[in-house]
Amino acid sequence: MEDTKLELLSVIEDILGNKVNLIDGVRIINHLKNKREDIEDNIFNTFVYVGSETDSYPRGSVRDTWNDESLLRIDKEAEDSIKDFRSDIETACKMLRSYLREI
Repeated sequence: MEDTKLELLSVIEDILGNKVNLIDGVRIINHLKNKREDIEDNIFNTFVYVGSETDSYPRGSVRDTWNDESLLRIDKEAEDSIKDFRSDIETACKMLRSYLREI
């Protein structure tokens, strides 16, 4: 469990430092949260919501199967979503970081 806590803190710092794509960071946090049953689910609500809203955006190797024109369009949508969600995600990251440091 301590490893997952450290992974979560690392991803949070990467998001806050703009070292990882916001959508990728949210997806990683949502994956890691399932490994920590001791953390209240409500602290992850923002991450779950943003993950759900951005789930249709292709990331990683799946992008290789997409048409270039479609990728340009969907990447623009993803950029707009990132702008819309950045402040909420940064706030949620800071809250989660504080929580994790206390447990």
